[in-house]
Amino acid sequence: MRPHFLAGLPRRLRLARADADLARACAGDARQCGLVFDKHGPAMLRFAHWVAGQRELANDVVQDIFVQMLEQRLSYSPALGEERSFLLTVTRRKLISALRLPSAVVHADADDATPAGDIPDDGACDPMAQLVRAREAGFVSTVLKALPYAHREVLVLREFEGCSYEEIAALVQVPIGTVRSRILRARKSFLAHYLSHTGE
Repeated sequence: MRPHFLAGLPRRLRLARADADLARACAGDARQCGLVFDKHGPAMLRFAHWVAGQRELANDVVQDIFVQMLEQRLSYSPALGEERSFLLTVTRRKLISALRLPSAVVHADADDATPAGDIPDDGACDPMAQLVRAREAGFVSTVLKALPYAHREVLVLREFEGCSYEEIAALVQVPIGTVRSRILRARKSFLAHYLSHTGE
């Protein structure tokens, strides 16, 4: 949650501050790196996990990014985009490299889907609600893995991370019309898989 005294600052002043924070983190400032992780690490992990369908791979990808920051092997300037967009772009590139994608499609087995027991327990609800959430998350992971990679990544960015069409187009480096088309196809395919799985 942003402190109330920052709410009145102009957006570009807040962005300039965030850009400077990320630049310091990339220069090896361990404290700043920790703050950047606290702010953006969860979104990077979610994106990598939902797209790859492998929690360990997602953790490795994001950890490698922050190690690169600490070792000053990752450089950032505001010309590369806003903080969040830059970090999601780096996450995407590392993920593509880790998956060794020869094309825009990932061919993965359903066995790699996140098991229901692997979903973190936030302790906020009763055990039955936690079980239902875990089963739903496992199901979502399975359905996402059935989608082509190009559709999966845009759907995750839009529906899970709340990125705008413009942000997604910049992240995946395709025209905005292609982003809209991929998201539409991904939603239709996701719904078809859902209905066939639930028998509705």
